[in-house]
Formats: sequence, C-alpha cells, structure tokens
Amino acid sequence: YDITSWLPLHPGGDLIRQGAGIECTAMFESSHPPFVNEKFLEKYKIGELKKEDRDTTYEYKTEFWTVLKSRVWNHFKKNKISRHDCMEYYLKAFC
Repeated sequence: YDITSWLPLHPGGDLIRQGAGIECTAMFESSHPPFVNEKFLEKYKIGELKKEDRDTTYEYKTEFWTVLKSRVWNHFKKNKISRHDCMEYYLKAFC
C-alpha cells in the first residue's frame, strides 16, 4: 500500500510512519478497529508482498481473530479507553 497521501490525515498522527517500507500487517491489525478494512485500503493498494515476505504469525481473517478484535475494541469503547492517549504508547513508538 502507498498511503503517502493519507499521512497528513491519519488520526494517529506520525505513528503511522513506523510501518513505512516494511511488512506491517500485525501493526496495522493491532492498531485499527474492525471497520478499517480492505475496502477502505483498496484505493492505496499498489501490489502484493511475496509469500515469503508476509507475516505468517497470525491469520487475521479467521473467525477467532475477528471476534477477538471486535471484543477488544468494544471493551475500549464501552470503558472510554483511548490507547493512543497514553504516554507509554508514545515512548514505545519512538524509543
């Protein structure tokens, strides 16, 4: 994906740059709610990674992952938890 035009609009600010030029599926999946999906990203797609370059640690399209992610995000929303407004998050991102 080439999201260069999206950078100034990204709600997470410059944190998006952590994934620049690398395979960042795990980073993307763990940082976005379920509604940020492939349809949204389709306009930025420029190609596919070679199979050997893909992160195969998790299979993100399984029912387990989808349900888990949905439950976590619902917990954040219900309890008014914002992961992005946390000093520890920024320190881990930039240190």
